[in-house]
Amino acid sequence: MTDRIRDTFNRDDGQLGSNWEVACGGLSIFDEAARPIDTSGSVNPATPSSPVDGLTDERSQAFYSGSTLDLANQIIRGVWGHDDVTPEDVTGDPSFTILARSTKDPLVVDLSGSEEPLCHDQSYGLRVTCPLNGDTPTLKIIKKTPDRRINEGPSSTSERDDAQVLASFRLRRQDLNSDPSVAVTSDNKNDVTGVTYKGFWQDMRLRVRGTDGRVTLEAFFNERHENNPIMTFVDHKDPLWSVIGQPGFEFLSPVQDSQPAGASPFDQVAKSVMACTLFDASTIVHFDQPRTVAPSTRSTYGRVVDRVITLVEKNGDAKYSVTAGGRQKRLTYLDFVMDAEAEIIRAEGYYDWLKTEQEIYLQDGNDLMEMPEDFGELLQIRPGNFNGAPLNWFDPGTFRQYAQNQNSAAGKPRSYTDAPVSVNQRRQVKLFPVPNTQAVDTAGVREEEDAFLVVEYYRRRLYPQDMDTALPVIPQGDID
Repeated sequence: MTDRIRDTFNRDDGQLGSNWEVACGGLSIFDEAARPIDTSGSVNPATPSSPVDGLTDERSQAFYSGSTLDLANQIIRGVWGHDDVTPEDVTGDPSFTILARSTKDPLVVDLSGSEEPLCHDQSYGLRVTCPLNGDTPTLKIIKKTPDRRINEGPSSTSERDDAQVLASFRLRRQDLNSDPSVAVTSDNKNDVTGVTYKGFWQDMRLRVRGTDGRVTLEAFFNERHENNPIMTFVDHKDPLWSVIGQPGFEFLSPVQDSQPAGASPFDQVAKSVMACTLFDASTIVHFDQPRTVAPSTRSTYGRVVDRVITLVEKNGDAKYSVTAGGRQKRLTYLDFVMDAEAEIIRAEGYYDWLKTEQEIYLQDGNDLMEMPEDFGELLQIRPGNFNGAPLNWFDPGTFRQYAQNQNSAAGKPRSYTDAPVSVNQRRQVKLFPVPNTQAVDTAGVREEEDAFLVVEYYRRRLYPQDMDTALPVIPQGDID
């Protein structure tokens, strides 16, 4: 991590602060949360006595200007909530969006068009839209592009601000922080109606990773999807991979049905019903891989290396202090140990030692599944916590024909084919049908968890990041 921005808005009520730039609309701090309440005088002359009384513009954007994020790879986080109210005499579902790499395109001149003249019009974002009828929100990965570009404009969209929806996911009871008096069970976990989520804070994050010719976007939501993304999208079409821009957030508020005389189309009076209590943005150089600390009774690579050093050098044999490349002694002996381990497996035919399996959770709408880091050769992919036969493999041509002849494009995966390597340079497979976890019955087998597949495979040789915690491939009982 090279740069980080964090604001909890735990300040006196009033303006956001000197480090924030309000590009359009009105935003203020109220009860230690940023809310779309305009106190400038054009909409709401004074700070309201409660957020429910607050009025604002339909669209309000704020960007952090106190620090520049110096890398294109970013993680943006926002904790938001919807007031426990049902607004009346309004139009338009309210939404909250966290924005990454946001800029105002200086090459686009907006003439006699519908584009807002002040709001930033280039960015990636993660948006949550809350229906006015009280149903559960929809989470969306969006991309903002100007209405008129040099080559082409954005595709058709249903968003009020003309943002392109790259991927969307309907949140369910099990995904939301909601009324704790209603227990989440196998019968109601997929409910999208009757869920009391208003008045509870929700946590969402957007990870943006750029590489040549594409940008990978990953969405995370609350504790249930804290480590595994709930949605993923790879943008190949005119990606904003070289743009750093500013991080920020945006509110789209429900517009009052009755507008003041002479109201501008860019200055519609709206109700304030959502808030942001934490905003966090950081740039990432790399990620440490998860590590499991080995129990004190196990032989790690480090302990095997130390034992080999003792056996080799105890009688005055050749001692490796530092090699020509400047490597430490233990790293030199680690190469010896790993080469010996590989030779034992090849010479004796103990390939069963390399067999392992890993559980990979299905993501709604994402038909690409990335293989584990130590993946070598695939044995099979089978259902984990739901019934079904192992998935069938097809070559790409047969797979396309098979998919075209099926009635349903979403449901429980039954087949797969090879796909290009991921942005992490790992092998991927393409699933069919496209996963739809609501169509997968997990009753009776770890039913409290999301549906997952089990990948059985042979491990490949993987150089340990920490030899003192990593365990050898050879089983513990056979190391001696």
